Amino acid sequence: MALNGLSHIVTPELARDLAPELIAMLNHSRPHIRKRSVLALYKAIIRYPDILPQCMNRLRDKLDDSDDGTQLLG
Repeated sequence: MALNGLSHIVTPELARDLAPELIAMLNHSRPHIRKRSVLALYKAIIRYPDILPQCMNRLRDKLDDSDDGTQLLG
């Protein structure tokens, strides 16, 4: 719930400050947390694009995640 809410209220300053935590959550053991962190990170990148170089490799890996719980479409 918190990650979902964060994606609705994120500001450039909040995105900058929370980027390290969002990036760390991309490796969470629970698939639904990884999925929500990808979505929240997407919104953060929209608001503060400077965080993209920090997370590009991990984000690319998570978009190719084969776990059914992380599928964004479907």
